[in-house]
Amino acid sequence: AIGLAVMIVVVSVVVGFKKEIRDKIIGFGSHIQISNLDAMYSYETYPIAAGDSIMSVLYDCPEVVHVQRYSAKLGMIKTDEAFQGMILKGIGEEYDTFFFRECLVEGEIPVFTDSVASNQVLLSEALALKLRLHLGDKLYTYYIQGNIRARRLTVAGIYRTNFSEFDNLFLLTDIYTVNRLNNWKPDQVSGLELQVRNYDTLEETTYALGDQFMGNVDKYGADYCVRNVQQLNAPVFAWLDLLDLNVLVILVLIIGVAGFTMISGLLILIIERTNMIGLLKALGANNYTIRKIFLWLSVFL
Repeated sequence: AIGLAVMIVVVSVVVGFKKEIRDKIIGFGSHIQISNLDAMYSYETYPIAAGDSIMSVLYDCPEVVHVQRYSAKLGMIKTDEAFQGMILKGIGEEYDTFFFRECLVEGEIPVFTDSVASNQVLLSEALALKLRLHLGDKLYTYYIQGNIRARRLTVAGIYRTNFSEFDNLFLLTDIYTVNRLNNWKPDQVSGLELQVRNYDTLEETTYALGDQFMGNVDKYGADYCVRNVQQLNAPVFAWLDLLDLNVLVILVLIIGVAGFTMISGLLILIIERTNMIGLLKALGANNYTIRKIFLWLSVFL
């Protein structure tokens, strides 16, 4: 009974933990991203055109349920107390902010658009504590692109996901501000994030979109690159896969111990009942009848 309870607890904890980590990664970057192929080989982002034509093509895919644009810019936050490298991620009106609303601990999520600068930012609680920032505080962000450029932003909201790899990295603002920092045209973005209908067919959907966009370029000559969340975060998902091996080892050990306990218990029972077996044999019971008695006892064990 204890072994069975341990097996149920182990499997439940690992499955729940894996789902929680996966959902947080997807919350930050969706299931699939379409970006510039050159961005794979650089820390800087390169733009792709995200006009109505590509959006209609993506929505024609039966597995795609939502498409949202984003732009990103590497930079640094500096306050009087500390400084921190970060990625400023710009989002538009169509961006699904459900994940960040669920993780919001202070303030609100501003209405970000692609037509006006909000000068507001959403950052994690971990960054706020490290930089000693509070709701409504002003912070200066710096970007190097030829000359050093600075932007002053106001803390509009603070979120907490307890996923430090991303909490210490991302700040959210409007896509208009990030595109201006990158000197991009209005229809250019860092990429498109796609939410799919069925996670179990994620790999097939990724390859189908990859085949569709392979060899195509946008009107500015940029090559498309299609990658899913597992490819973008390969080390994390490889680590999660190792948890399955750990669970398998634990289950094998528990089953082995439980089996040994049952066999030893049955042997003890047989040894204790030696006199009874002799009496039954004397009364004319055959081996099959005696064996059946102990098989029933083993079932109850």
